[in-house]
Amino acid sequence: MDVIVTNRGVYGEFESLSSKSDFLRLLLCSLFSCEPTKIVFNNDCDDIKFGINAAKSLGITVLNDDNGLTFYNQKNKKDYAEINCGESGALLRFLMPCANNFCKTVKFTGNSSLASRPIKGFIELLSRHGLKFSNNKLPFEVSGKLKSGDYYISGDVSSQFVSGLLFILPVLEGDSKIIVTSKLESEKYVDLTIKRLLDFGIKIIKEGKEILIPGGQNYKSAGEYKAEGDWSYAAALMCVGASCGEVFVKGLDLKSVQPDKRIMDIFKDIGVDVECRKDGILVKKSVFNGIVTDLSGCPDLFPVLAALLSCAESESTFYGTKRLIYKESNRLYSVSTVLNELGANVEYSEHSVKINPVKKLKGGQVSSFNDHRVVMAATVAAKMCERDVKIMGADCVKKSALGFLEVIDSCTRSD
Repeated sequence: MDVIVTNRGVYGEFESLSSKSDFLRLLLCSLFSCEPTKIVFNNDCDDIKFGINAAKSLGITVLNDDNGLTFYNQKNKKDYAEINCGESGALLRFLMPCANNFCKTVKFTGNSSLASRPIKGFIELLSRHGLKFSNNKLPFEVSGKLKSGDYYISGDVSSQFVSGLLFILPVLEGDSKIIVTSKLESEKYVDLTIKRLLDFGIKIIKEGKEILIPGGQNYKSAGEYKAEGDWSYAAALMCVGASCGEVFVKGLDLKSVQPDKRIMDIFKDIGVDVECRKDGILVKKSVFNGIVTDLSGCPDLFPVLAALLSCAESESTFYGTKRLIYKESNRLYSVSTVLNELGANVEYSEHSVKINPVKKLKGGQVSSFNDHRVVMAATVAAKMCERDVKIMGADCVKKSALGFLEVIDSCTRSD
């Protein structure tokens, strides 16, 4: 689907969608719980759908329940299951160490972009601890039984490997330890995992680069949990507001440990007109400066921030961008290409991105690169263009934010 985004202003009130990251963590915890668990959420995106289907494939009963779903663990271990993870790196990496707790043999499949994302090192680690893999890349089958012990893992590829281990290690016999051998990128996503584990009664001890996990624990559901509002989705809406109008975003937790909540600090640093109110966050069209900052802890902010800062008052430099090449697209290339085709001046290397600001972008036709975050970046950029922007293949935005373009369009009007 191709979509035309105009440069007209956006004025309106938006309810943040549920965080797919938080939903998937709640889902994993519910799989291990003996008690039924209801998850309340308002996001029907692809990643969440694939997560729900994965639970069903593993023998979990899933029932519609008013504004959410209730998950029942039937406790009957299946012989075989096939799980399609779509494009969800989180779902794949969470389930790789966990799925054989529910099924003797599990086949994992996914889309081509997921197959290109790095998992070989994780497969080698899990193989040393009891699991057996038919291949070192998708598709593959997993069998065997994971054992407790010491897990040495690099932290500079994906924090999702650490989170995947954190879900399964507490239920194994014997204590375990995760030792992160390099800087843990996106550490706050691990903190989000630990928060949800604590919500299910699991004890985790995090001490610097070591995480201690006592074995023989049981997940205990409180019955109902609400997935947090998504700060990644909200950041896109807020960047639209800062560029061209006035948006009010509701449904966000200001105490959340989601890493993309950092958008608030960045907005304050660059001078965006942002106001926290009791029931939401108000962002108004602003004149803003550039910034020099490290995004290694919140890489998903890069696309929309790069778009916004293309028309800042001063240049910007982002560091900690190496892992952007491992996303749904190589975002160093895809985001820079889209913005430059629209008239921006973006330069990138393996470890940094420099944005030389321009007064106004031009507009035109760009590719989505089949990446939901690129669609969001192009939407933000379109609001600062002299003419309309046509985004080719824009329907890929449904991976994380079904209806994003429609809600933007519904609140678009001339200034």
